[in-house]
Amino acid sequence: MKLPAFLKCSDCKAPLLLSEDERVAKKFTCPECGHVYDYTSSEINLHTIGSYLTDTNVFTVTVNENEIQIVYLPNEEVIALYNGDIIVRKSIHRNLLAEEHELTFAAKEQGRERIYRVVVYCTHGTTYGLYCSIYRQGKLIFGEESVSSKAGSYALVIFSILLILLLLLSL
Repeated sequence: MKLPAFLKCSDCKAPLLLSEDERVAKKFTCPECGHVYDYTSSEINLHTIGSYLTDTNVFTVTVNENEIQIVYLPNEEVIALYNGDIIVRKSIHRNLLAEEHELTFAAKEQGRERIYRVVVYCTHGTTYGLYCSIYRQGKLIFGEESVSSKAGSYALVIFSILLILLLLLSL
């Protein structure tokens, strides 16, 4: 069994995009901090490896026992992984106020080819928002806002309430 294509360094949390050779050899080094990983002598616990992916810019959905992960790397690319394999990737550049990125890919499921369309929408400016929608055969199967996007919205509401209270108290 080979390693997934995308991981996060357990030391510095940098995103790691593994080459096919690294995935098969089960050995790689983090280019950011130099931490060396060697999974050749131990069993690979995919849940442990998968836990490196828990981040605000990663969306995960399971469809018929197949795992789809959408990874948003700001100013770099959007990557779609299907059962740990990179199936499509798109280079991106940040726009001033908002950006929308669309990926399309096909995957074989139960002997039939299924078409997936992924839309990632990101807003910038006073609030940061990251949203991901996944369509299968034209039907919406996943739609979610990132955790950091929700946290930013909540912080803005709380700040606004505090500001109003301070204004009322100063009167």
